[in-house]
Parts: sequence; structure tokens; C-alpha cells
Amino acid sequence: MAIHYTGFKTPNDPAFVLGVKQTATQAFMAGLACAIWTLGFTRLSAVFFFRRIFCTKTWDTFDIFTKILIFIIPAWTIGMFLLNILACGTNVSIWWSPGATSCLILVSQRAIVVSSFILDFLVLILPLPKIWQLHTTPARKVAISAVFLMALSGLAASLARMLMLYAILGLGIAANRLSPFEANTRNYFYQLLEQGACLTAVNLPSIWYFVRGLTPEKVLRSFRSFASLRSTGSQESVEKNSLKTPQNGRADSTNSGTLPSKRAYLEYVTETQASE
Repeated sequence: MAIHYTGFKTPNDPAFVLGVKQTATQAFMAGLACAIWTLGFTRLSAVFFFRRIFCTKTWDTFDIFTKILIFIIPAWTIGMFLLNILACGTNVSIWWSPGATSCLILVSQRAIVVSSFILDFLVLILPLPKIWQLHTTPARKVAISAVFLMALSGLAASLARMLMLYAILGLGIAANRLSPFEANTRNYFYQLLEQGACLTAVNLPSIWYFVRGLTPEKVLRSFRSFASLRSTGSQESVEKNSLKTPQNGRADSTNSGTLPSKRAYLEYVTETQASE
């Protein structure tokens, strides 16, 4: 903005445009590179957060799918970063040279925004199947889903960025040349919007419960207690089984047939009711 590039129309003075091109293009490259790393780390944070809450056993569908995403997201981050930097070859300075229009800049931009939207969608729907397997009422399932679906704001921003970029690139280089300053300004805006929306959305589930006065430990224990109960079971059967099985959930050969103490049972029931 200080050099009258971002937020301004392209002037009719070719000398001025050429004079600010190097600084503007370097800023464009740096901004896009930061956006790629920001989105990559944000998505990884969301996946690890979902695993901490909902991953109750290994090698089930949820565990396998999240592990695949943990591999795909860093691969996407590194791959798109290199695609962005090396779109014009190993000579990075050609980005802001007159021949930069012959590079793969448009191809890399399309690849980034489309793949970014797909990853945002996969991360968004990741916890929903687990939520609807919880042993609780449909109303509570809807309420919990609504908290996690606050991330729709990030998905909407990603979609808006993709549509905006395709609108700018729809007529090719010629359309962008009409006012490249304004085109890149819109690109900056939606790029920052997607980063901010995704970063906010991934924190909303934790913030929601924190505002309600619940500590992170209580939230985690609450979700884990829901996830540990099968949807086909009942609370009564769980309480009955707790009388027959030690508190660690496994039969003890040295203590078989021994009932837990009344204090342990009351602590179990109180903790379960409090978590619900």
C-alpha cells in the first residue's frame, strides 16, 4: 500500500508499474508462501485435536483416516510451497521479470485454491461420524455437531477464494492485465480471509466450552466418556458391568469375582454424570 500497489487501480504510467513490480511480486510470493504454511499447520492442529477427543481405539476407520490426513497435509504444504516458489524454475527472480507471464503461475494458483478447498472440506466432516455414534440424545448430537460446524466459516472463505480466483483467471492473462493491481488486491484479501477464518474455526470448539466455564480437562473427559460408550449400549448396562469388572476395565486374574469398593463405584457414577 505504501508504494500504491495493493488497494489501488493500475495506473496508466508503464514506468511506475515497472518500478513497483519487483517489490509487489516479492510481497505476493511471500504472502502466498505464508498462507500455504499457515493453512497446513492449522489443518494439522484440527486433525490432532479431533484425534485427541475421538480416537478411542487404534486401526478403526477414524484412526486410519486421520493418519492418512496427517501424511497428506504436510505433503500438500511442502508440495504447494515448492510449486509456488519454483513456478518459474529455479531462478526465482524471473517472477518479477517481464517474461514472468510465461511461467506456471496460473496453474499453481489453481492447484493451490482447489486442493485447499478439498482439504478444508475433509477436515470439516472428519468429526461428524464420531459425534453421531455417541451414546446421547439426538438433540445433544445436533448441538455438538453445530459447535464443530462453526468451521463452515473457514470452508466458506476457502470456497470464496477459489471462486474469486477463477473469476479473475477466467479470461486468462489478458483479463488480469486490465488492472493487475486490483486483481492482486482481491487475491490478498481472500487469501487472508481464508487463513483467519480457518484459524478461528479450528479454535471455536475449545473456546465455546471455555466461555461456558468448563476447563479443558473437563471438556476432554466429557468427550472421551461419550466416545467410549457404544451407541447400542445403555447407561444401565455400563453401570452394571462396572460392578463386575475392576475400574481399569479389565478382568484381574488375582481378583476375579471381587467387587470394587462402594467409594470407587460412587466416584465412577459421579464422574460419568458430571461429564454428561
